[in-house]
Amino acid sequence: MRPITDYSGKIFLLAGFPFTTLQGVTRNQGGMIIFDTTNLSCVLKDTAMSRVEYSATLLPNGIIVYMGGKEPAGKPATDGFRVVYLYNTNDNTWKPQPTFGDSIPNGDNGISSVLGLDGFRIIVFGGDDIDNKMLYVLDTTNFNWYEPNVSGKGPTIKRFDHTANVIGRYMVIAFGSGPGLNFNYRKNGESDVLLLDIGNSSNYIWTNNFDPNAVIPPQSSSTSDSTQSDNNSNNNNNKNNTGIIVGVVVGVLGIIIITSLSIFFFIKRRKNLLHEKATSDGENVMPIPSDLELSSGRILVK
Repeated sequence: MRPITDYSGKIFLLAGFPFTTLQGVTRNQGGMIIFDTTNLSCVLKDTAMSRVEYSATLLPNGIIVYMGGKEPAGKPATDGFRVVYLYNTNDNTWKPQPTFGDSIPNGDNGISSVLGLDGFRIIVFGGDDIDNKMLYVLDTTNFNWYEPNVSGKGPTIKRFDHTANVIGRYMVIAFGSGPGLNFNYRKNGESDVLLLDIGNSSNYIWTNNFDPNAVIPPQSSSTSDSTQSDNNSNNNNNKNNTGIIVGVVVGVLGIIIITSLSIFFFIKRRKNLLHEKATSDGENVMPIPSDLELSSGRILVK
């Protein structure tokens, strides 16, 4: 069984065997055990499938990809790797997902899987079926299987029921046994710990050297391209929105200026017309003498 911890601190464990809880609840087909490490609570959910010796990989979108393994009774999974099961940790839903390609591996158990550095390729290693290759890759953008390009001196004997994790740019594979529960790989002089450099998705490299300071190169992927496209689209939308806002502001200011000038000239013209009318009518009106004229003793005669 492979427990998965999501980004919120919840641990998901697909139990593929019958068990009875402390509360006396018996599950004949197992279930999904979800442990919340924040509030230390545990719940049990129904599942769409039940497996043991499977692999599980968490994608960045919160979906766990389950593949391979055996049925609870020990029989190989009938759908092998032709179907993987997607569990959405966000809404507790399941979805069977068919896979494609010319390199679909035979049904197998005791495998390991890790998520590649690009965030969408699942790298699968080992297993109990000696007819399968050492490594396979599942592209989760189209769920297509393929055999990756690999260089370097790798193991000659497959591993079964081992562990695998990503540390830096390396897939670190540890312990396990050979097919049939033997340890012939040790007799063959192979280490308990294997290192696969997955920094370049177009060519993986088996190596004996672990560099903790190794630089993880930027990945060229459809996911990053899509993200970049979305970012460009958002930037263009922001630019368009800014242009619209500027245009609206300029337009409103222009309307205010034109309206103000129109009112100003209208009032000025109206005053001029009133002044001209008052002057014309004033020919028949005796003007009122000013204080200066009265103080000088002058008498106005019409």
